[in-house]
Amino acid sequence: MKKLLKIVFCVAVCSLILAGCADYRDIVVEDMSITGLKLKSASCAQLNLAAYVNNPTGGTFNVTDIDGLLYKDNVKFAHFNLVDPVAIQPRLKTKIPMTIEINLDDPLSVLAMGLNIKTWNKRDFMMDVHGIIKKGGLRIPFVRKNVPLDKMLEKVKVHSN
Repeated sequence: MKKLLKIVFCVAVCSLILAGCADYRDIVVEDMSITGLKLKSASCAQLNLAAYVNNPTGGTFNVTDIDGLLYKDNVKFAHFNLVDPVAIQPRLKTKIPMTIEINLDDPLSVLAMGLNIKTWNKRDFMMDVHGIIKKGGLRIPFVRKNVPLDKMLEKVKVHSN
């Protein structure tokens, strides 16, 4: 009987833990704006963003890692990563500042495309994104592959100030 109670207790605890992890899907990035750009070198830049996030859940989520690749016409163009982890507080619609570092794989390709970024066709770019979200002691990985850049920018309504 004691063994059965231990098994039931373990199943109940695991169910509660896993149910708490499922709420991260309820978090919505409602808007995102570019607040700054700092060139570190000819092939590296830091992009400051303000993400307007709605977390209707009762838990704090920490985005500890975001890494990604940007492809232009199926050729690796740049890679990017989150500089510092960010916390998404519970039951709030809030602005979260974050910094993304972008490294060009071939700086000369930017010159070939033209220096005016507004003339670039966003439909030529695809992204692969890998990230880690933590809640308590749990680590929730997320992966998105072959995401069209123009669709991503539309979805989160990215604009520059």
